[in-house]
Amino acid sequence: MSVVVHSVRSAAAMVPRWMCVALLYTFTAVLGSAGGHDSQDKRSKAVWYRAKFDHEGSGLSNEQLRTVAAMEDMQHFRKMLAPILVPRVVGTEGHTRVRQHLVNTMNSLGWTVEEDRFDSNTPVGRKTFTNVIATLNPDAPRHLILACHYDSKLDREGEFIGATDSAVPCAMLLNLAFVMREVLSQHSKMCLKTVTKVNRRRTMKAKFKRRRRRKLKAKFKRRRKINSEFKRKKKKPDVQRNLPSGCTKAKKEMLLRKLRITSRSVNETWPGGDGGGPRDRHSWLRQLSYPFQPLRQLGRIKCCSDNGSQYEVSFIPSVQSDLTLRFIFIDGEEAFRLWSDTDSLYGARHMAANLEARAYPTNNAIGTNELHRMDLFVLLDLLGTADVKFFNYFEETSPWYMRLVSYERRLREMQLLHARKNYIFQNRDLFHAGIQDDHIPFLKRGVPVLHLIPMPFPKVWHKNTDREEALHYGTIESLNKLMRTFVADYLHLVL
Repeated sequence: MSVVVHSVRSAAAMVPRWMCVALLYTFTAVLGSAGGHDSQDKRSKAVWYRAKFDHEGSGLSNEQLRTVAAMEDMQHFRKMLAPILVPRVVGTEGHTRVRQHLVNTMNSLGWTVEEDRFDSNTPVGRKTFTNVIATLNPDAPRHLILACHYDSKLDREGEFIGATDSAVPCAMLLNLAFVMREVLSQHSKMCLKTVTKVNRRRTMKAKFKRRRRRKLKAKFKRRRKINSEFKRKKKKPDVQRNLPSGCTKAKKEMLLRKLRITSRSVNETWPGGDGGGPRDRHSWLRQLSYPFQPLRQLGRIKCCSDNGSQYEVSFIPSVQSDLTLRFIFIDGEEAFRLWSDTDSLYGARHMAANLEARAYPTNNAIGTNELHRMDLFVLLDLLGTADVKFFNYFEETSPWYMRLVSYERRLREMQLLHARKNYIFQNRDLFHAGIQDDHIPFLKRGVPVLHLIPMPFPKVWHKNTDREEALHYGTIESLNKLMRTFVADYLHLVL
């Protein structure tokens, strides 16, 4: 080893200094070209991972709350609920029909639907389970998860329907996707408006000539009419009184107003040099092409069309939101005999382990997997009765729970919710409730969880009286409005 080092030093002493510098620069450049892609890939993919920790709700005004509340369609909710109000034990015909109902409904709304099918041993034999995953925009790296289970408990003594457990939560998600389909579609198809001055000199000149000719003709016609009246009545006419209401000055003001509106649309998207952004508009567009740019750093407008007199308005594809909505209809939540770590949560345990084992993006340099794409895991269960009360079960997601508390009180003050004696979302913490549900496998792997389950459980829990007769549709309507409000707030939807 020492001989090799000595020979290298001797050779280096014979080489001029400038050549050593050149060789060092070349060696560094080669290493940079070899590892530059990986380092840039690491930085770009870390953006979406860090963004979820800084994510905040957009906040909704009273007018926006009225808009969200007006989306109510309880007739559609009942239509979605009816096919699910059947026994749905894993492996039965009713279970298959309900799963197909979920898949068909989400497919008809244009969502990307996946079926995660797997086999597992149970106390009553080997069973086939299927988790249904519906995603609004599969290209987005971050997901707001709304989840519930769609199977029902095996009851040997009677026919267990499970209206609250969990037919109503499944129908709530289907109804939410339907009534919010337009704003959700708008969220996945964002665009940026650009305004450019167009060389229409000849066209505009001919246009103004024609307009001038028509005005002169109308002017001469009015003068002839005034002169004839003057000759008959022998008095000086009031020219100002006989002018038409649409005079040239008003038209000029209208054109200037249109020009100001068109120019203002540029400031909505391009901050310009004075606003702290890049002075060059092309540099600003290049900045937008950075992969996985968080949406909160972009100017957002609706995809509409508008034309100014001397300006052409066009739309360019923008960086889509890195956050989307995903529904997970989990299978195999119920135990077949006695609740245990092995006889329960079949679908949730399988999905959490499977997502943790799948790297995202593939072969990434920072060790992120599919579970890291979950911004927030919102689990709905045991909903539909009138005596529902929620508590804050996890300190990590307290800010999001408190937003629901605030929105309920605001909607109650605006008289947009069904009247009741107490609040649905209690302003109280219950961090050690010890509730075992589908969130457990995800919670153990570090996924933030917001659990929407009443405490205490409904009186019909795991009883054959858990049917449609036990439901209170006024409370369900209020829950639907609150869930839509939460989704609009979290996704920053344009209402």
